[in-house]
Amino acid sequence: MKRNKKSIMVISGVIAVILLGLFLGYVIRNINTNHIDGSIIVDGIKRTYHIYIPSTYDAKKPVPLLIVLHGGGGNGKNMEEKTTLRGFDKLAEKEGFIVVYPDAVRGHWNDGRNDPYSYSAQHNIDDVGFISTLINHLEKNIALTARGYMSRECQMVA
Repeated sequence: MKRNKKSIMVISGVIAVILLGLFLGYVIRNINTNHIDGSIIVDGIKRTYHIYIPSTYDAKKPVPLLIVLHGGGGNGKNMEEKTTLRGFDKLAEKEGFIVVYPDAVRGHWNDGRNDPYSYSAQHNIDDVGFISTLINHLEKNIALTARGYMSRECQMVA
């Protein structure tokens, strides 16, 4: 009888481990599969961005691009969360467009205000060039329409 209880306990443990593994595998496959972190080099500086690609994306069908700029002191990931709990991502999923959240150098865009506390302004970081290069980079890897949109929480002067 003891041997049967021990066998049942071992089998139960093995089944529990298998079920846990299947569950974790499912969770890992389905978390942030549409979120990609990327980087490009612009003027010798590594520039980063975060992109959301809707699950309905088909590489054979071009889609619009929405560029969302964060405010001073922020970053793209925080902006994504700030927009009403991934509101732009939800809208992109519903309407079928791609959202990219670029990161400013040290949290501040060179938006033409000559801010003495902004590294980007003081070092003349070319953020307009970054956004342009980012669009060109994305066009090489994603089917985009000629239509694009920008949402911002800061001023940007070209």
